[in-house]
Amino acid sequence: MKFLKIIGLLYFLIPAMVNGQNTFNHQLDLGLQFTVFTKVHATDSCYYTIGVIIDSMPGNKIGSLFTKFDLEGNILFSKKLVSSDISYSPWFCNLLPLDDGNMVDVVTSTDSVARVRVMRCDIKFQWMATSYCFEKISSLSYG
Repeated sequence: MKFLKIIGLLYFLIPAMVNGQNTFNHQLDLGLQFTVFTKVHATDSCYYTIGVIIDSMPGNKIGSLFTKFDLEGNILFSKKLVSSDISYSPWFCNLLPLDDGNMVDVVTSTDSVARVRVMRCDIKFQWMATSYCFEKISSLSYG
């Protein structure tokens, strides 16, 4: 009887596990040594991703990578937010869509002082506005 319960359970679980979402796996050469996508925002027609990029050469800073994929996983466009003077890193990896079709992202920028920036961009990641939330994060106490 126990065997029949297990068979019955598998009969209902296996189709649910097999019928999953469409996935893709592509190796991308983005010109940097280390890239990690940390957030995916899916729409009906595409995927928007945020990632962290790091070059392994000494003196290079951390940057952010913003990419748009079609539903098959092909890159439609990508944009890097990098600087030789400032490190940019997504904070909490949020990419929030707005009602007007634009998006907002929160990044930390570090030169001699760490700051949190709220950055507004259009769907092609053209930066429209930047505002600082906090300055001197390194002086905050985490207790």
